Amino acid sequence: MKISRPYIRDILRAYYRTMHSLYFEELVDTQRFLISFNAIADRKYYNCAHTLASDDRDTLGEIEQFFEQRGTASCVYVDPCSPLALEDSLKDCGYKEDASELEVWYQKKLDSNKLMETESHIKIDAGRLHIQNVHPNSPDMHVFWEIDTACNDITDALGAFFRKRAHALKIDNKNEHSFFLGRLDGIPVMTGAVSVCGPFAFFSEAAVLTPYRCQGLYSTMLMHCINFSTKLGCSHAFVNCDGDAFSNQACLKTGFNAFFRRRLFRRPLTKDI
Repeated sequence: MKISRPYIRDILRAYYRTMHSLYFEELVDTQRFLISFNAIADRKYYNCAHTLASDDRDTLGEIEQFFEQRGTASCVYVDPCSPLALEDSLKDCGYKEDASELEVWYQKKLDSNKLMETESHIKIDAGRLHIQNVHPNSPDMHVFWEIDTACNDITDALGAFFRKRAHALKIDNKNEHSFFLGRLDGIPVMTGAVSVCGPFAFFSEAAVLTPYRCQGLYSTMLMHCINFSTKLGCSHAFVNCDGDAFSNQACLKTGFNAFFRRRLFRRPLTKDI
């Protein structure tokens, strides 16, 4: 697929609008940019500006003012459809690229007439594995977050924020957020989640406890999420990964295609310059 500015913008805007209810305290949503923010976040990508339509100084100044008012450094993501001069403009204003925050996006076109064979990658007896849909207010949701926070290096404070947000979700027939817990021989060992916005399904919170890795469980959870999204009528599924994460290989194994990359540029607070 040819990467177009409107398509990437649609994907990113749908993602942040959907994930706002789980991950962010604030979402500034304008025609010129998006800003996501969570005061207790420990990774730069939570507090960042996205989908900039312009590289002019007024736009950057407005973004920097937002972050300065909250006492944090200004961060901006650059993607393939950003204005051509944006990277140079950021560097001229004192921004530096943070290679550790490279983000890779994958997409998969879903076929309503074809479901994934979820047992194709698992290296153990598939009958030992059971994946269930977990309601945000059920006792199993506590187990879900225990696995997720431990495997994905999420701080206790941020994990508590996620749990509180999930507990407050109003789950209806729109299936905006769905959570999955996988048990092996009855033992909870993995998690996954699907968030839906229109025809798009976004996968997140995939995790497998360390003793149970390298058995195809991660890929199996991805395929479960693919089938779940297909049955909901979604046309495309998306996953975003850190540039060096194991999940990149799992995405490719389960039929996702590398779609685009985003690079994060950070400018220190004025008082720190």
